[in-house]
Amino acid sequence: MRAPSRSLAVTFALGGLTLLAAPALAQQDPMKTKVSVNFAGTPLSAAVGHLRDQAVGVNLVVAPGVEADRLTVTASAKDQPLDEVLLGIISKHGLVQTRWCGALVIHAPGWTAPAVPDVRATALEEWVTLQLERTPVLAGLERLATRAKLEVVVSARVRAHAANTAATSDLRLFNVTARHALAHLLLGTGITWAWEGGKVVLAVEGDARDVDPRTLDVTGAGKLDLPKLVAELRAPASRDVAMRVLQRAGKDAAGPVAGLLRDPDAPTVLAALKVLAVVGEPSASGAVQAVFRDRSRPTEVRLEAAATLGALKAADAVPLLITHLDDQGSFRISEAARAALTAIGEPALGPLEVAYRRALARPEGEDGVLYRSLLIFGAIGTERCTKTLLAALGKTDSPRAISIRHHAAIGLGLAGDTKTIEPMIDALAREREFVVASYIARSLTWITEADIPPQPDRWRLWWSQNRERFEKRKKPEDDGLFDPIELPLDEQGLPKLDAPGGR
Repeated sequence: MRAPSRSLAVTFALGGLTLLAAPALAQQDPMKTKVSVNFAGTPLSAAVGHLRDQAVGVNLVVAPGVEADRLTVTASAKDQPLDEVLLGIISKHGLVQTRWCGALVIHAPGWTAPAVPDVRATALEEWVTLQLERTPVLAGLERLATRAKLEVVVSARVRAHAANTAATSDLRLFNVTARHALAHLLLGTGITWAWEGGKVVLAVEGDARDVDPRTLDVTGAGKLDLPKLVAELRAPASRDVAMRVLQRAGKDAAGPVAGLLRDPDAPTVLAALKVLAVVGEPSASGAVQAVFRDRSRPTEVRLEAAATLGALKAADAVPLLITHLDDQGSFRISEAARAALTAIGEPALGPLEVAYRRALARPEGEDGVLYRSLLIFGAIGTERCTKTLLAALGKTDSPRAISIRHHAAIGLGLAGDTKTIEPMIDALAREREFVVASYIARSLTWITEADIPPQPDRWRLWWSQNRERFEKRKKPEDDGLFDPIELPLDEQGLPKLDAPGGR
């Protein structure tokens, strides 16, 4: 990444494209944020992800049924409002957009937003920020439950349904109610929820309660012909079906599927990686790392390998991923490494801090390590991370100090810790660079939802009037929103959310 200029435009190097976003005052409609993009064969999922990263308060969700990883975007725009750029992109694929549950949902014509239970319980009205990347839906639910202090009841049938569908979620939601976050998390999974007795009770859509869960095929790979399925994964006609079956097969499928990663056929390797990401067998990490570091592989394959390492929580891949935060060959690879390290979570922090401090001590070089580390610290969001970010926000004795403070400000917004509000207001009062001040105010808006421009006096007044309210809802330590969660598992390898002592 380059250090930002002193103009109002800040350059971000993201995912094989150049995207510029002018920092807007908090009261501006976030969809009117002006951006410049240059997409060339970029997957729709990546294009949408890069756009939503840049505007205050924008929540973009791609509805189930839209093949966002397969649809590609080739488009360019300079200094145009985000809503116009987004409309131009999705209309080329015949897609439309609808506002639903605090987000702008991109979907195919004819899609109808499902009804959401009209419950006004205090816990369901808690404001939350949620970031999930290829996360099993029940694990994502546990993160939400921890953050909003919800009690969740999950039946054996729901766990079996989640196993059979291999349901995962990719979401990034800022400041939505827990009720709306729950709606987005379960969208398209075939799982519904209701509020009963002060608890969230899940059920399989259609409420087929007469079906005995013991008759469902949740016994793993023991009854499957793995060699046959692996062979079918190589054939285009049978690949999709074989991939879904192998994803349900469990860890026994990991070894045979990992053997396919040496195959020269890119679609076969992509399918194998998607299976491994779901079955979650850490022993496959070495084979996946070999794919990621192989520069002769297509970029899309290496990107999928990085995502798989994140899904595997592959702590042994952390050093490799850190070296690629500053990949000179591809911004997309660097961004994929950042996403994977974020998904791995706290086990990545020790090595990442060492690399960050090494880059911090240098007058130049390792820009990607330096700046992306600050964004990762924010996404993981532990108390240790926020201390590092606050220190970076006060950095003045470096040739790259302005850019360091700029990325630290973004990281603090991602962390969402209310304990950082006052230190950030103090930093805003010290800040003399308008770009950095704008991003401090932007992150304060993310955390507080207060529509206040980057004016420290106004923020101090607001804080004096609202301090008590926010101190009552301080973020608990290790709330599990971004950190890895160790859950007791049932015999199908799914989180036992209704286990004794659990949610």
